[in-house]
Amino acid sequence: MVRVNLRPLAELFRAHVLKMLKQEGLIDDEVVKTSLYVVVRSF
Repeated sequence: MVRVNLRPLAELFRAHVLKMLKQEGLIDDEVVKTSLYVVVRSF
């Protein structure tokens, strides 16, 4: 089976979901910044 790096796809998906939630007013900039910081620190 071919090994595929899914990290770029996961990052795009995460960004899309955060953008959607922000546009819906369910989260604010602080939540987005915190989420992105946690993701960068976890990799």
